[in-house]
Amino acid sequence: MTSIGTTDINSLPSSNGDYKSLDVQNVVIESGSTPSVDINNVVSDIQKASSSGLLKLPTRDIPTTQNHITMDSSTEPNHIPPADKEDYISHYSMNDLHVNVENKTTNKDTCDYIIDEFGFSIMIAIMYFLFQSDRTKGYIYRIIPFLHGNDTNPTTHGYMVISVIFGLSIYMITYLLNHFKS
Repeated sequence: MTSIGTTDINSLPSSNGDYKSLDVQNVVIESGSTPSVDINNVVSDIQKASSSGLLKLPTRDIPTTQNHITMDSSTEPNHIPPADKEDYISHYSMNDLHVNVENKTTNKDTCDYIIDEFGFSIMIAIMYFLFQSDRTKGYIYRIIPFLHGNDTNPTTHGYMVISVIFGLSIYMITYLLNHFKS
């Protein structure tokens, strides 16, 4: 029974004889067989199919003539097409190239100059702000309690230790920046 738009499988045309049919046998998979025996069976079946020609491509798909390639008049060996575009490099002034490169290096040199000139001062200002904040002072006084007296003001030894810590932190940051810069 067929409906509109469908075809019965038995009404389809059969192949033209270029293909060989393979007899399908009932295959029983035994659960107790070893994998090497199964692999050997598969390999032997593939070898049988290859020797009987079942694994070959149909010859109708392989082109036998090459006239469409050899008769093409537009094919030339080692053909280089003529240049359609004009030489834009010769029209561009070498002086303009030099000025553009010089401007880029000047801009880069200006930025480097500003960073080199003011970078250290900005770093000192930031570190000074951090060392003068109440949190940093409280943290340092909790770690080293002898830096301040009974009235919570720093002692002379406290000023010296904080100055040394400040100087060492500036030195370490400068050293790290120079190390990563080069």
